[in-house]
Amino acid sequence: MGNHPSLYNIFYSYQFVPGCSVVITGASSGMGKEMTYRYAQRGCRIVIGARRLDELEKIKEECFHKFGNANIKCMSIDVSIEEESKVFIESAAEFLDGRIDIMALCAGISAHSLFEDFEDFAPFR
Repeated sequence: MGNHPSLYNIFYSYQFVPGCSVVITGASSGMGKEMTYRYAQRGCRIVIGARRLDELEKIKEECFHKFGNANIKCMSIDVSIEEESKVFIESAAEFLDGRIDIMALCAGISAHSLFEDFEDFAPFR
């Protein structure tokens, strides 16, 4: 999807009222990090996950200082490990009182080459 204009409509609309429950993977950088800031600013309750827990804790602190939002839970997760993903979602649902309104799955890697040049397809799995 990239930087499609429809994404901007989501970020700049007010369709998600304060108190929405949001789960974001890949929240330690890039789009996941930016989405965390946007939803924290709106007063949403958020569970953020990434492999770098220390980065998530910094983001949580920034959200508290900038927006006064303390309703953020940080969790370490490697989304390529199915069992970690299950535990992550179960813990997120528990923290959010069983309600997840929005899931932003931003974890991943970037592959910059032609598809036919790949010898190892493991990253696509």
